[in-house]
Amino acid sequence: MKILVTEPKSFIGKNLIENLNNIKEGKNRTRPDLSISHICEYDSDLISADVIIILPGTRDVDKIIEKYKASSKIIYVTEVQGNSDPRYTYEMNNFSNILIYRFPTIIGKWQEPDKDKTIVAHLCDAVANDNSFVSESFLNRSIEMIFIDDFIDEILDALEGHPHRCNFPCAGEMSEDPTAPYDGKTPVPDANGQYCYSPKIFATTIDRIIGYLNEFNELNSTFIVPEIPAGSLKHRLYSMYLSYLPVRKMSYPLKMNVDNRGVFTELVKSVNNGQVSINIARPGVVRGQHWHNNKWEIFIVVSGHGLIQERKIGTDEVISFEVRGEDMRAVIMLPGYTHSIVNLENNRDLVTVMWANEQFDSNHPDTFFEVVGD
Repeated sequence: MKILVTEPKSFIGKNLIENLNNIKEGKNRTRPDLSISHICEYDSDLISADVIIILPGTRDVDKIIEKYKASSKIIYVTEVQGNSDPRYTYEMNNFSNILIYRFPTIIGKWQEPDKDKTIVAHLCDAVANDNSFVSESFLNRSIEMIFIDDFIDEILDALEGHPHRCNFPCAGEMSEDPTAPYDGKTPVPDANGQYCYSPKIFATTIDRIIGYLNEFNELNSTFIVPEIPAGSLKHRLYSMYLSYLPVRKMSYPLKMNVDNRGVFTELVKSVNNGQVSINIARPGVVRGQHWHNNKWEIFIVVSGHGLIQERKIGTDEVISFEVRGEDMRAVIMLPGYTHSIVNLENNRDLVTVMWANEQFDSNHPDTFFEVVGD
């Protein structure tokens, strides 16, 4: 398949072309039915192609469509802004090989706030760089958007031959009730629809976006990753926000708790999924010797040779696990079991990655000293 893309230097074009190249070069194998041989960037010359993708901002759309409408599949993409009528057809429904996509604002990584002039990109850039951003008059403003990666997924679906089709009816067009809530902008799914859309559209308000961004920005001081449900607006927005981080925020120091036994460092904390830490034990050192009522942990030795032991409180039986970095395995520290880990090496450190199901709370540590065994 030979694909021609207009507006290749726009942020939409850059994202699309890079992802098409991932498929073409075999880096992305999630689309086995999609075979791409050439990706061409449209400029002033029109060249032959199997598929023409017309992106927002393209000039001479009429010329391009007239050139290719009888010989190529055309994916025509426009962005619907405000109250504009999305039902412009260009008489395209006379050609079954033309897919008309009407998207809300398309946002995502590599978007330039000043050039692309989208409020979400402006906010991401401002919060990430600790700059002032928007006046209060914008806070309650509603916004509808699609993130660039969801947009690309839909375009890939279309290239594979299964786009999401719809209609954009106005009041009364699909119902005898003239007050039916059809506004001419909201897609109504229809397998035989005249238009195409993506079901992955998010609608929210500017103040909610600002709230999320401020929460993300606190990570550099709290080291706590916020709760981010998969596939949610927050999930998409966090990835976009991170793409605007300045170099000074791409790295941050960690508090290393050092003594003669070794080093213990908390790496990452999360709101509802506990924390990850790393423990470095000097040769011959025993760490742990305590138990928890509710907390449970997973230990993974990644370097060195050690022994993990556990004993249920009130019993004498000691359970032992010999562990090595060369043969990594996870060992669960059970609630109600006192546990320890000892470095069996004579001349190198034992390095253990530890995950706990909850963050350490100094006011309620749930940690009680008790030696595992003799």
